[in-house]
Amino acid sequence: MPHTHEPISSHDEHHAHHHDSHDLEERNRAHWDKVAKEYEYPASAYLTANLAQGIYDRFLKQLDNKEIALLDYACGPGLVSYKLLEEGQVKKIVGADVSDGMVEQFNLKAKAKGFTAEQAHAVIVSNHGLKESLQGELFDVVMCNHAYHHFDDVKAVTATLSSALKPGGILVVADFLATEKPFVGEDFAKHAKEHGVHHTHGFKAEVLQKHFEDAGLVNVKVDSTFSVSKVKLKELGGGDTSLGHFLKDADVNPEMMYVLACGQKAA
Repeated sequence: MPHTHEPISSHDEHHAHHHDSHDLEERNRAHWDKVAKEYEYPASAYLTANLAQGIYDRFLKQLDNKEIALLDYACGPGLVSYKLLEEGQVKKIVGADVSDGMVEQFNLKAKAKGFTAEQAHAVIVSNHGLKESLQGELFDVVMCNHAYHHFDDVKAVTATLSSALKPGGILVVADFLATEKPFVGEDFAKHAKEHGVHHTHGFKAEVLQKHFEDAGLVNVKVDSTFSVSKVKLKELGGGDTSLGHFLKDADVNPEMMYVLACGQKAA
């Protein structure tokens, strides 16, 4: 949902922007509540397992801390964070999402997998109430995957997520690398905002780098080499799922390209 806006010059402009952001959040909530129970299938499992490994190899493995408490923001059912927890790569995960349905699925998964609420649970949150929803808890890692393209104001979200870090903690963001054509496909892009997709062309590495630096993060690293095979996702039936929009051009662009960004809160 990213978009950096011009300085607001009037109360009316501020009200209009706030109204648009609220509408966008409501559209996101309604959509994700609707699909929450259908979000796990072989293609999504393959995609998120690869992404979890990519994030671990690039960023988490280098951390000295072996008792990592991780916040998964815009967590959905927690496909990436649960993978990290199951592999013992983090010690605790807390999910945060605007969708009641996704939070419910995240918490049901904890019970099904035998984790305690202390090891894994999720809370309902809005962009304006993260600190309150988390009751002031701070984290070693804050992670946000496949969500930045939904955010209206990426700069503000980055600052909010950074505020949930412990000193020395890291923010990790994974989203789609900037493409010339919309990564969701030309047809879907025409109606993307109706579906809560604000950024249909992904992100340039330097854009995420600037947002991280503007949030006061240091040791910022941005990696644009990670990818997942669209061909494999189609073989796993992904074309008939919510991933379908991303896979229509698999014959021409066989790889789903990502930008992975990491920045550290000063100790």
